[in-house]
Amino acid sequence: MDQQPLYELKDAGLCTGDRTLLRGANLRLRDRAITVIVGPAGVGKSSLASMLAGRPPAGIAPTGMWRLRGADLCDSLVRAELDVLWSPQRGRSSEPPLQPAALGRDAIEAAHGRLLVLDEPVVRAEDRDAFAKALRRHTESGAAIVVTHDLHFARTIADDVCLVCAGRIEAVCSAAEFFETPPTVLCARFVRMGNCWPAHPAPPLPNHFRWVLPGKLSGMGRPGLLGEEDDDLAAIANAGIGYLVSLTEEPYSPLKLRSVGITARHFPIADMGIPALGPTAHLCRSIQRWMADGERVTVHCHAGLGRTGTILAATLVWLGESADDALANVRTAQPMYVQTIAQRDFVRRFAEAIR
Repeated sequence: MDQQPLYELKDAGLCTGDRTLLRGANLRLRDRAITVIVGPAGVGKSSLASMLAGRPPAGIAPTGMWRLRGADLCDSLVRAELDVLWSPQRGRSSEPPLQPAALGRDAIEAAHGRLLVLDEPVVRAEDRDAFAKALRRHTESGAAIVVTHDLHFARTIADDVCLVCAGRIEAVCSAAEFFETPPTVLCARFVRMGNCWPAHPAPPLPNHFRWVLPGKLSGMGRPGLLGEEDDDLAAIANAGIGYLVSLTEEPYSPLKLRSVGITARHFPIADMGIPALGPTAHLCRSIQRWMADGERVTVHCHAGLGRTGTILAATLVWLGESADDALANVRTAQPMYVQTIAQRDFVRRFAEAIR
């Protein structure tokens, strides 16, 4: 007789409003194993992990059958009784994530027999072998679900791999099969490139989107400024954007961004205005940290020109460029970045202040 699966999903989905994050999911995940969930940015990996941990994100409803060791995950009473060690991704949940030190060997060994669900665990490179060994020992009594964007890390820890792409489960198979003989074209593309998308293309990036540091830092107008808002969100999520910094006085909806796997940050600046020096330094420090963690960051105001260009230039100054070089570089990306004399002078004063 086959062992009861850890998870069993049939025609399962996740919906928010009129958007479908996951549809038609049919899968069985093994107990006493480490299953790694991978996929492009913005496809709902974190939402899937939250549901598997029995903590569906606010505003997101499950459909179809979701079972954990035979128990109905759609039943709130069942979810309340789950014995799960849940570590949400840093900055993407109202729950405090486990700190990096808490994800070490002692915490995993203390979770004997429990289910671990870890969304983008923060593990230093020098600690990864010990972390992998602790997870391996854990499978003698329990199981682990791990979301990661790092394919090298996935190879190190995975027994099985689940690829999520474009609102569906593309494949679930052993790690050996996934990495050595990928079962589908999209799996092969993901292993080769670290990204994939179905044959029909994702919406193009809006024409007001500009990379200032390619693959790291960019600016744009408010999503939906010139086209469909949902298309803009899907496009920047597919481009791997992890953080969207809103400079408009009204914040952009964190719920909309969360639905595509992007974290919202609000840093209000009056239209055509300038920010204070101290808070700007704090924001630039955060942007530097996010990029160091491998995240891609986009800054936006309304039209994506004056305030956006000012913060992008300030970030380049924070990273070590002179004020004049920073201004020249952002204007190479978009000639209309930094629109007023006050904004230009702010960048120069910011450079003097932090030096």
